[in-house]
Amino acid sequence: MWNEKDIGDLRGKLYIVTGGNTGLGFMTTQYLLNAGANVLLTARDLDRGKNALARLQGEVRSRAQLRELDLGSLESVARFTQRVLAEESHVDALVLNAGVALLPYSKTIDGLETHFAVNHLGHFALTLPLVPISTRVVVTTSGAANQAAEPLPFDELAVRDEGKDYDGMQVYAESKLANVLFARGLKNRCPSLEVVVTHPGFTATDLQRHSLRFRILGRLLAQSVERGALNNVRAAIDPSLSNLGPSEWICPSGRNEMKGDPDVRATVRTYANDDAAQNRLWQLSESLTGVVLPI
Repeated sequence: MWNEKDIGDLRGKLYIVTGGNTGLGFMTTQYLLNAGANVLLTARDLDRGKNALARLQGEVRSRAQLRELDLGSLESVARFTQRVLAEESHVDALVLNAGVALLPYSKTIDGLETHFAVNHLGHFALTLPLVPISTRVVVTTSGAANQAAEPLPFDELAVRDEGKDYDGMQVYAESKLANVLFARGLKNRCPSLEVVVTHPGFTATDLQRHSLRFRILGRLLAQSVERGALNNVRAAIDPSLSNLGPSEWICPSGRNEMKGDPDVRATVRTYANDDAAQNRLWQLSESLTGVVLPI
């Protein structure tokens, strides 16, 4: 099975990790830096980002750069992509790791439902401008993507109303299914781009802080963030993954994909490969963000 020993030498390579200041993102960053890579790690809160940099030591720290990025603000995303394009000529992989989960009802500064806006639209707006300089895009989703209702309620994804019917778990699962649909749509439109979908299984992270139930289950059943982050790392660097099948993703090898070493599994739901659903999500995303592919 694939593990930390398989990471190899990444000197001279550049990776962007969203949400790289905490949890899975921080451990993904740590693994990449330890292997010699350069990493742009992003954080919504620069003070927390600086604290993450302070946890990195010596020569490893010198290859990490912090960038401000609030995926809940399309203006912030645009500033970030403009800076990357001005400063970098090539990115080996974008690791779309950041996200929110199980939040109470809220909207972003742009007036969009937070789960869908942060987990999908922010990464959509981030990725498209950077496609011309990127070799691979890693879309980090969740096993919850296979639990979302289908078809997705496209007319409601970004504009849900607050009320008793608002279900944080449901809208989270829908945003994670949107991640997979986005990945398939991106690959369809950019055949030469490597697009890899991954999920970390049940990993103990800050995402569970809004649910007492999941915090308790996390303490009892979840695998470590060090183990979960290896799914991101393999998805970012393994050359054998350049041509994954449309139903394949990287996920833990254990029972129900909850724990274990990162493995290739053909368990992505059929709906995630539906061309009509991919196209409808793509058109909605373009409309809401104003961002289109530059090529």
